[in-house]
Amino acid sequence: MSRTSRSTRNPANLISVYQEDRYPNDGANGVLASVSFNAGRSWAVPPLARQPRFSSCAGGNAANGGNFEKTTDPWVAFSPAGLAYVVAVSYNDSNAATAELVATSANGGRSWGQQRSLIRDDNPDVIDDRPAVTADPARPLTAYVVWARQVTGPSAAARGAVYFSRTTNGGATWSAARAIYQTPLGMQTSANQIVVLPWPGPSPR
Repeated sequence: MSRTSRSTRNPANLISVYQEDRYPNDGANGVLASVSFNAGRSWAVPPLARQPRFSSCAGGNAANGGNFEKTTDPWVAFSPAGLAYVVAVSYNDSNAATAELVATSANGGRSWGQQRSLIRDDNPDVIDDRPAVTADPARPLTAYVVWARQVTGPSAAARGAVYFSRTTNGGATWSAARAIYQTPLGMQTSANQIVVLPWPGPSPR
């Protein structure tokens, strides 16, 4: 799985994020970001020390919040300010730990800063999955992340929710994760995205 985003400030700047060393049973050793500054004619892969640290293999640890065995489902988006956001879900096979992690690049994808945990769980009956990030086209420092939060169990008791978090300061901090949609019992949701209404319409709150 890979995603690519083009900078609106510099259309020749593209970032593609993808899974590296994917396992047959889901997840990967790491999420990498490749960059182009000539509209895709050539690409460069920054060194591992400058990549998102969403897993232990990619430099994640307890101090930076990336101490996970696997990561998957990356998504990337550019903001009008030239900031880029990458989000992915990280988790362990050996226990129930999981998290939605997001990092920001201020130099077109050449390097990624300290990631933030939007949510962390160790409940074996909860799955946080399929994140997507959207940069607000009218508010340069605002971006939104949504993901599917599934409660597993018997089909009659299983249900899902769309969870949401927002930054208004270029990724320095993010709002507390919260549900913005809850499915009926026995139903789930997945592959959600935020679509920002044209300015000056209301933004997601």
